[in-house]
Amino acid sequence: MKTLLLILIFFIAGCASPIDWKEKTVHDIISKTTKNKHVRAITQFEVKSVGVASGTESGRWYLNSGLNYRSSFSLNVHLTPKVVSQFSQKYNIKNEAELLGKKIKVKGTALAKTYCVKFGCPVRVNQNTPEMYLQTQLLITDLNNISLQ
Repeated sequence: MKTLLLILIFFIAGCASPIDWKEKTVHDIISKTTKNKHVRAITQFEVKSVGVASGTESGRWYLNSGLNYRSSFSLNVHLTPKVVSQFSQKYNIKNEAELLGKKIKVKGTALAKTYCVKFGCPVRVNQNTPEMYLQTQLLITDLNNISLQ
């Protein structure tokens, strides 16, 4: 019984331990996410391209480390509408294009997602495979996890 209690205590203590956030380069983050790993990291980069979501994702901003957001070498940071509003107010930014060429620092969990370029996803059995690309994304849901440098 004592052994079970000790195991339970160590398990709970392990779950309650803080996340070890480490500074990583964009390259390090992308190389680990492409191996199907989630990467908790702090990184900074110059915003080289931007975008705004529409439809069900309306109000989100996308800040990318690469010129082409579809490049597997680009880290794509997604800001929720709430964070967009707070971030815009804090830094007096009217639209996402004002961030081009600016350096940002972000903290979050990056993961790789596969997207389809052509109509036809998800791929059906016995049909041609549509063109796909891998994108590394980091979602920002809290203003404390992004800053202008």
